[in-house]
Amino acid sequence: MIRSATVLALTIFLMAVTVSPAAAQYAASGGKNAILGIYLTAGRMVTLAPWTTLTLGATYSETLGTEPLVSLGYSRPLSPGWHIAFVASSGGIGGDYRVDRLPEISLSRGARLPGTGLSYGLELGVGNYTVRPNGLTGYRLHAAARLSTPAYPLGRFASTAVEIGYRQFAYTAAAHGAGWGTARLTITPAPPLSLTFSYLRQIPSGSSPLLFDAMGEESTLSGSVSFRVLPAVTLSHTQAYSYLSGAVVDRIYGLSVTVPRGPTISVSWDTVDQTGSLSFSW
Repeated sequence: MIRSATVLALTIFLMAVTVSPAAAQYAASGGKNAILGIYLTAGRMVTLAPWTTLTLGATYSETLGTEPLVSLGYSRPLSPGWHIAFVASSGGIGGDYRVDRLPEISLSRGARLPGTGLSYGLELGVGNYTVRPNGLTGYRLHAAARLSTPAYPLGRFASTAVEIGYRQFAYTAAAHGAGWGTARLTITPAPPLSLTFSYLRQIPSGSSPLLFDAMGEESTLSGSVSFRVLPAVTLSHTQAYSYLSGAVVDRIYGLSVTVPRGPTISVSWDTVDQTGSLSFSW
């Protein structure tokens, strides 16, 4: 679990950065996994120009120690429905690894299908990545598509939705893809309480030589409950059962605090694989 002294030091560091709230945003995240051990990343994002941001900070992990975090991003809408994004970064987190993007460019689109209630999404991208601590470097092309239904009401307190999609990665000498589908049932008996049940089926092909973007086979039923105990405080619990392994694979307890015109803090802990996460933004 993330040590309280480390979290306190991180919070003090963020609060000590002097910058106009209109000019910058503070953010931090952390957690624990089998590859990096305990890790923390923190920085401030400053708007350099319209659509362009610079993030400066530091990332710490038990495996790799402390390194600078630098990220230059450009993100803007194009013609209606289309969006382009560019990022060049060093010291960031990707999956369970440290990932440098030098650079990554993506083009995406999301819209409704004319004459239907269905929505679709498309994404194309290319990037050059360095993944640590395994020291892998390589190029990747990716393409993705999804199709989703709107939330259909089932009586007064419930709704259901379905989504399917496919994602394909192409590397210098390998390919990795996965098709997936999910069905979701949401029940909201009272405003402070929400329950969600979902089933995910994912079938992969090939493998990723970069590892951080690997997709595995999934046949998982998940249930989650969230309860707003105060206007700014929400408690949550999620449990997931895998039909492939015949066991509970996630048992996650979470706490989130959202202060109006103030910070947002989220903390979670998975009792199954003993991993946690922390996020802070302001």
